[in-house]
Amino acid sequence: LKEIPPELMRILAAARHPGAAEGVAPVVGELRDRGHDVLLVGVGGDSPQARAGGGSTAVFESQGLPYTVLSELGYDGHPARVPEQLGRTLIRSYRPDRILVGCSFDYVPGDHLGIEEVLIAAGARSSLEVVQIVEAWGVWTHRPEVPLATRYATLDGLSAKIMVARG
Repeated sequence: LKEIPPELMRILAAARHPGAAEGVAPVVGELRDRGHDVLLVGVGGDSPQARAGGGSTAVFESQGLPYTVLSELGYDGHPARVPEQLGRTLIRSYRPDRILVGCSFDYVPGDHLGIEEVLIAAGARSSLEVVQIVEAWGVWTHRPEVPLATRYATLDGLSAKIMVARG
């Protein structure tokens, strides 16, 4: 790991779908411009499992943001069935000060965990601040099997009001 000055943060960021990436990418770009060390994790859209929702990497590429593909971290399975252990491993190896995730939506109860949910859960268990960017009112819903993020950022007031109403 590279050393960073104490006033700067090490941030673990991720998005699974293109819409979530459109919310996360400009924030990651701004954080990097300010000198923060950001590990950005994306999902490629070329696998059969990712084709339906698309992957986030095309958005990161279009904005010129360096990223790491989920498969480069040792996971080649379904992008909505990411093992929770991967989140814990990323936190142990990268040692982030904060976690920043998007909000990809295609909720199915049970073992349906994408990289965003896995990082929220692992961050909560590690007592890390987790910020989730919700780019549209229709994508967020509380999932009882996943802890809530520490903070939420919405792109408009309507999305914020709907999130509060949903719990």
